[in-house]
Amino acid sequence: MNMKTKEEIYQQLLVKLPIERKNGQSLINCIDEFLQDYKNLTSSLYTDNEDYAKVISFCDDVHEIFELYWQGFTHKAYLLFEKHINNLLSVDESRYTGILPIYNRNYDAIYLTDTDDFRYFYRISDRDNSFPHIPFEFREFAGSQRFTVPGLPCFYGGNTIETCLKEIGATAEFDNYFVSCFDFSYTQESLLDLTLPKITVDEKEGVYFDKAIFSWPLVAICMIRRSGNSANEKAKFIPEYIFPQFILEHLSKKNKTQIKAVRYFSTKFDDVTGHINIAIPAREFKDKGHCEYLLSLFNEGQRLSTKAISGYSKPVKLSSICTFDDEVLKKNIEYYY
Repeated sequence: MNMKTKEEIYQQLLVKLPIERKNGQSLINCIDEFLQDYKNLTSSLYTDNEDYAKVISFCDDVHEIFELYWQGFTHKAYLLFEKHINNLLSVDESRYTGILPIYNRNYDAIYLTDTDDFRYFYRISDRDNSFPHIPFEFREFAGSQRFTVPGLPCFYGGNTIETCLKEIGATAEFDNYFVSCFDFSYTQESLLDLTLPKITVDEKEGVYFDKAIFSWPLVAICMIRRSGNSANEKAKFIPEYIFPQFILEHLSKKNKTQIKAVRYFSTKFDDVTGHINIAIPAREFKDKGHCEYLLSLFNEGQRLSTKAISGYSKPVKLSSICTFDDEVLKKNIEYYY
């Protein structure tokens, strides 16, 4: 029997996303099952590989992290998660030696990805404003979302209008919504990439899949679709959000990490590769206004050119955009600085 290549393993892992629970299956059992599948698929590829051993150590502790959380020891659960995320990131002041893919840390120039995929993000709201997050004086409205810690203001963006519409559950009454385009300062900020990126080592070796394969367990744990119970509008607790919220909590601690944002697949689509979100938590705390760090990511640069913008756009009614094509959107939105 021929051993599968890394590319074949990568494709098998990719099509498993997003994760669907079987009817009546507990969340912990679901996670145990797909992490065991991961080990079965990948173990023969990485015998005596130190990076892979760190990934498996994380996988082995995921069950305990959830059990601690279920028992009410939420801080202990987070500390065990933090131990592993620090082990997988291994960030120091001068270079990046970690296992997880971090854009703008050493190998961003060899991503097999168009840099525009890191640059333009859209936001749809029922309010006529462009501010990137809920003002601090209204933080009570920052609820429990996949990559939002309750009460922590955060910028959410989608790579297409279609992605944003599905994420917010928008109706067909587009007159009720406003759309803005944000030009993210992607070249300056370190970004945790949970989209299984393909990275080239050199021209002879071609595509290199290790970073994507090693990041898959964390990606999968953050991509479990909500069950019938947690999707109910009366649900008070969404267990599928535990790990994504742990990630946001970690990124919000500016004294703990240099990584400022997380890029991740939407769980609202079966074809995950075309629908990507970004979340950037506020990194300062004050009574009113907005995070100056977040504002600085969008409001600097030159005026609108044919195919590139800088800053963020004045919102327009979604109904005034005649197509979901991004290039048409850029030409029809009024920009201001």
